[in-house]
Amino acid sequence: MKIDRLTIEGFTNIEKIELKLTHINALIAFNNYGKSNVMRAIDFGVSFIKASPEQKMRQMGYQSAIPINKSISDKEFSLEIDGSIISGDEEVGFVYKYSFEWLRTGRSSGRKIKSEILKIKKGENPKYTTYIQRSSKGSFYLSSPTGRCDKPISIEDNNLIVNKIANFDELFYVDIIKQLISFDVMMIDTMQKPSSLFRTVSDKSDYSLSIDEDSEVGFFVYSLMKLLPDTYELFKDTVKSLLPTIEDFNPIEINLKEHSINKSDSTDIPFSLPEKFYDIRVKESYNNQETSINSISDGSKKIFYVLAMSIGADINKIPLVMFEELENSIHPALFQKLLITLNALCENTKMVISSHSPYLIKYLHAEKLKIGIPNNDGIAMFKSIKASKISRISKMASEEGVSIGDYVFSLMLDASLGDSESLNEICS
Repeated sequence: MKIDRLTIEGFTNIEKIELKLTHINALIAFNNYGKSNVMRAIDFGVSFIKASPEQKMRQMGYQSAIPINKSISDKEFSLEIDGSIISGDEEVGFVYKYSFEWLRTGRSSGRKIKSEILKIKKGENPKYTTYIQRSSKGSFYLSSPTGRCDKPISIEDNNLIVNKIANFDELFYVDIIKQLISFDVMMIDTMQKPSSLFRTVSDKSDYSLSIDEDSEVGFFVYSLMKLLPDTYELFKDTVKSLLPTIEDFNPIEINLKEHSINKSDSTDIPFSLPEKFYDIRVKESYNNQETSINSISDGSKKIFYVLAMSIGADINKIPLVMFEELENSIHPALFQKLLITLNALCENTKMVISSHSPYLIKYLHAEKLKIGIPNNDGIAMFKSIKASKISRISKMASEEGVSIGDYVFSLMLDASLGDSESLNEICS
């Protein structure tokens, strides 16, 4: 599955934001401008699609996400996804959107799905066909390839049509529906120290390459070595190229059962403790012996962690991974190499990075950036730099003797102090 565009409305201080996704994308702003809220909204909206009806009810009453800004306090939540799915041997384009009303205190309404639509286009035909339609006038779906989207369907206020028709095994597009309700996105907080994620005690009997934002890196890298040795060697070469002080590393597995005092195989034990320990041993050029990966610097651990998560996401064909403030603890020059590496490494996964680093403006093309724009209403607002203004920005930065990133950040700083004219002029 590929995601080309996401539109979010009605989440915390977000009125509406549209992200047209290229391979690597960035949200750049000072603190408290809503970068994290955009990522949270995407994660929330995708998880809502596959949630059970009971979970959907809880999400529609999630207090931390309900807009309380007086300008948008009545805004419904909506998520729109524009992308493509492989159905059989064919790539199929789709647009899917749903909306719901948040829980409203003192009202009989609220916690109710209000609308839903799925449009699909096939082959070279640029025209979309409506497959699902839900509004105040009723709920309908397309039941045959030659028909219209007019088959009525009874659907609860706390469930989506896509969830219900995923059980219609004879439906001619059920494979598309099943993909639509099962895809994942990952939101990775790189501000945390990843040390706790490397050493792993596990009771898993089989190696696995499944991954999420809380994945145990030691177990994943060991599984990668066992199950996909060629990819593991690529991963190892990539880590060593970005971190040249690391001469070599190897994931290890220790069977704790072999060191047990009581080696009885009794089946009467009501609860069995995890039996395998995983770590990554690292040999750095300036050390005379190898150490645990937890002994290397936080910046190096973070790069190792990000690369492992990115390769895992690509292997599992997760269409979108979001990294929060990726540049923390990483030298700017090394950060540039990391971005280049991620761009080359991940074929199946797109990325969104939140940042307040001016270097991202220098390293990424203008169409990949969203700049946080201050406003008096406290609403998260992000705009793109106009492509037609890039040469002018470069010229002005050169005249002032600063980088493009530093120049744009100076405009962002002026805007935060009340002078937004110059920043608005370069942004669409």
